[in-house]
Amino acid sequence: MSVRIISRAVLSLPEVKKALAESYLLILNGTTNAEIASLLTGGKIDPLFYTVGCIKDHRLSVSPSDKRIKPMIFYRGEKIDAEISDVLPKLSSKDILLKGANSIDHKGNAGILVGGDFGGSIGKIYGQVIAKGAKLIIPVSARKLVPSVKLASSVLNDGELDFCDGMKVRMFHLPGAQIISEPEALKILFNLDSFLLASGGYKDSSSDIILLAEGEKDSLISLDKERRDVYESFSAD
Repeated sequence: MSVRIISRAVLSLPEVKKALAESYLLILNGTTNAEIASLLTGGKIDPLFYTVGCIKDHRLSVSPSDKRIKPMIFYRGEKIDAEISDVLPKLSSKDILLKGANSIDHKGNAGILVGGDFGGSIGKIYGQVIAKGAKLIIPVSARKLVPSVKLASSVLNDGELDFCDGMKVRMFHLPGAQIISEPEALKILFNLDSFLLASGGYKDSSSDIILLAEGEKDSLISLDKERRDVYESFSAD
């Protein structure tokens, strides 16, 4: 449900709607971004194949290169067949890029684990994003909340890793990013204030989060209907 709520909220943002209608919207690789791409195309994209680096089988890993789906680019509402590298020089302050993250904190920082050449996909684009004034939005679940992204990146990036479960990585620190997680999504879609209470659970619920939502009764009813609709769709699958 988290991925669905966050994805819908991102697509409901006025600036995203405007970029989709008038300029460029770039959906970079990521598991939540796979749902956003699915909503825009009307298809069903496997999140694993819409990533490059990923945490899989309890290890830092990568997706299968032969099945990997390249980032989707929309220009004035139409999906275009282009490479990110071709579009970056054309970006302006009207354009928006969506990028997932591996960690966030309460200060609006996002952390992205990178292991590939040139600092992964974020390393290849970030300089151009800043130079062109394009907007970077981070759709990411609150279950990735950590005490401090700045401290985490500082500790990880200082020195060499002797042992690691999977590929060795560093962390790219994005300060002051616009993060859309579950609390922001509930505010955007239902005008509800929400608070993260707990996370984790048993077996299939190991990645669940518990939120307390407050607001008008009609908004709470709308959220409850959304929750039931999502669970029914999962049961149907």
